[in-house]
Amino acid sequence: MSDLRKQLDAARETYQASRYPGDLAGELLGVSGGALAPRAEVGRGSRWRVGLATAAGVAAAVAAVMTVVSVLNRPTGPGVLPAVEAEVAAAAFEVPGRPEMAGRPEMPPMETHVPAYVGLGDAGGVPEMPSRFDSL
Repeated sequence: MSDLRKQLDAARETYQASRYPGDLAGELLGVSGGALAPRAEVGRGSRWRVGLATAAGVAAAVAAVMTVVSVLNRPTGPGVLPAVEAEVAAAAFEVPGRPEMAGRPEMPPMETHVPAYVGLGDAGGVPEMPSRFDSL
C-alpha cells in the first residue's frame, strides 16, 4: 500500500474511534442513569414544557366535553322548534300598525350626466417626460 492509503486508513480509524466521554443525551435531557435528575439539575425549560403539555391536555379535554354536549343536545328533527322558540320566531316577523303604501311613485325622467364619448385619437397628444440628459 502507498503511504497516502496508510495515512487515510489511520485517520479513518482515529475518527471512528472518537466518542463522547459520557452520556451526552442524558446530560442534555437532565436524565442520569435512566432516572430523572434531581429537580435542581432540571432546567427551567422542562418546567415550561410540562406546563404547556398540561394546558394542551386540559384544552383537549374541554373540547371533547363540548363536542359530546353538543351532540347530545341536538334538535329532535328538522324544523321542530320548542313552543317558546316558535312563539318568539312568529312574533319577530309581525310589525303592528304598519301603514300600507298607496302605490309606487313615478320615476323622474332620465337625464344623462355622462359627457359625450371622446375617442383616444381625439383626446390630444401625450406629453413627453423630461429627460435627465436634457440638462447636460
